[in-house]
Amino acid sequence: MISPIPSLTYSLADAPEDISIVGGKAANLGRLIRAGFNVPEGFVIVADPNDAPPIQYESVVGIAIRAAYNRLGQGQVAVRSSATNEDGKAASFAGLFHTLLGVEWSDDLLAACNRVRASVKSLAVEEYQRDLLLDLPRMAVIVQRMVDARYSGIAFTCNPITGDADVVVI
Repeated sequence: MISPIPSLTYSLADAPEDISIVGGKAANLGRLIRAGFNVPEGFVIVADPNDAPPIQYESVVGIAIRAAYNRLGQGQVAVRSSATNEDGKAASFAGLFHTLLGVEWSDDLLAACNRVRASVKSLAVEEYQRDLLLDLPRMAVIVQRMVDARYSGIAFTCNPITGDADVVVI
């Protein structure tokens, strides 16, 4: 039997739960959507197993991104990290990877995707992973519709300083 060719992009609603393909953030956003939570639409560009060079406009990945962005309906998006071992019991890379807001199509979207992908090789990330003896993560990229929000925040499902899993910090 011939195995199917994997997709280069997935809608967040259809994102596989395999974090080695789409990273933890995209996998969890997909779970939330499938559970009925209101999550802004978007798609994920799979983690590159070959650590390829920057995405070019006319490359296969560039064409896949353009098609996914057109299906999304265009407009402003957030371009976010979804690393393969971004957050877990041993580490949290929160704040170390790039996020770009208010991005629109043209070369800006590909440049934003490339910047997020390249942030996995920043000095801060390399030092953090080396100090914790972790494998360097691979980077999937989320492109998600911007929401006109009055307020925003972050909720940690455990205390990020003490590691106490019985505490939620907002």
